[in-house]
Amino acid sequence: MASFRKQYKMAEAVPGMISCEEYEAKLTTEYDALLADPDRTESEYQSFFEKNPCMLPCYGNMNHGLIHSCLFSQPIINNDAKRRVPDFMWIASNSLQLMPILIEIERPAKSAYRKSDQVQNALFSQAENQILEWKTILEDNKNDFYDRYCIPERLRARRFSPRFILIYGRREEFARDPFLARKRAQKNDGGLELVSFDRLWPSRDMMLFPCGKMKKGKIGLISVPPTLKLGPTIAKDLSLWDGFDEVVDTNDIISPERKDFLKTRYRYWENFGALATDKGVVRTGDWE
Repeated sequence: MASFRKQYKMAEAVPGMISCEEYEAKLTTEYDALLADPDRTESEYQSFFEKNPCMLPCYGNMNHGLIHSCLFSQPIINNDAKRRVPDFMWIASNSLQLMPILIEIERPAKSAYRKSDQVQNALFSQAENQILEWKTILEDNKNDFYDRYCIPERLRARRFSPRFILIYGRREEFARDPFLARKRAQKNDGGLELVSFDRLWPSRDMMLFPCGKMKKGKIGLISVPPTLKLGPTIAKDLSLWDGFDEVVDTNDIISPERKDFLKTRYRYWENFGALATDKGVVRTGDWE
């Protein structure tokens, strides 16, 4: 019989951490400096977003949250003929759909259209074609995707609805040209969303989530945010995370006291999430 009581205990003393407001201000300053330098490479943007997953957009209605509670860096997708590696991926769900959200980033200095005749340039066409390939691969081989990313059986019956986000260029290319703006807007269809680098902003809803890479059924963590919290809502995901203590130690914004607290409580919540017995009532507002 299901229990209507909590089967877990929250910590009594929780060390403080940087506030979401402070983290947002810090990220905004760092990101503005990144955008101001046209010589920054795509790998530098990749590294920045890996360290700060909350900067990357999600998509649509994800009222059941993120699968595995993390951002995937360089996720592998493949079918019998092709193997592709997008830059990032969230996996979201709602009551009807399972939604891999694949994200491609390009350097912000790249323009989408030729200035001479407003025709789409080759680099933009190549980025679009890459996303069409991803769509075809996922449609051909969703079962491999389910297995590779450890999708729970209960979610595999939901409609498989991949979404795609292309982060490309700067707003100024379209801001003064209504025709180009309308032309670009026509592309936001069929599960594709075009986003300029100017539109990216720290999302407080996403400040809980780390970034990692899927490797042989485990998520090798690359980073955790300084605003990371643990609790019963994500406890079931922690058994997939690998290298938690090491990445916590590399975050110089987290105080030594909070690092020790997170590493200790991680093991508590991992054990709770692994319980095969009834977990009782879980309060979604319980975080520490």
